[in-house]
Amino acid sequence: MRTAHIVASAAWLGGSLFYAFVLGPVLARMEEAHRVSPAIGLAFGQVVTASAWTLLATGAYLTFYRLSNQALGAPYALTLALKVALAVWMFLLAGALSRNRGKRRAALEGTGPVTRWRGLLPRVPTLILLLGLVVFLLSSILTAVYQSTSR
Repeated sequence: MRTAHIVASAAWLGGSLFYAFVLGPVLARMEEAHRVSPAIGLAFGQVVTASAWTLLATGAYLTFYRLSNQALGAPYALTLALKVALAVWMFLLAGALSRNRGKRRAALEGTGPVTRWRGLLPRVPTLILLLGLVVFLLSSILTAVYQSTSR
């Protein structure tokens, strides 16, 4: 379960890093970006969706499994609660991006009912990436605490 959780996390976070630092800048310089961006977004959206469902399933299992260890204590539980809250925020943001793809395009082009969000929309993927990095860090902390108390 832990391996599946890590692989799903790495797929989403790694894909986000690749998009932010490699693909995004290349697409920004391409004249034909408007033709390939929707296909890339759809393909990466499928990776994110599969990763999110895998993270939810494996995360639920790992949470119940690890919380059955009574020696972990309140700091572990609070760190876990923060991690889960940030992960849920990520999932909600990613879901909103996926559902509102057409509205986002209209806002970025300056048409449609959501033009007031034009400045915020390009920042949402960056926020998801930053949240993902924090969640990954919290996962490392939780693993270290779990391993130190389960010996």
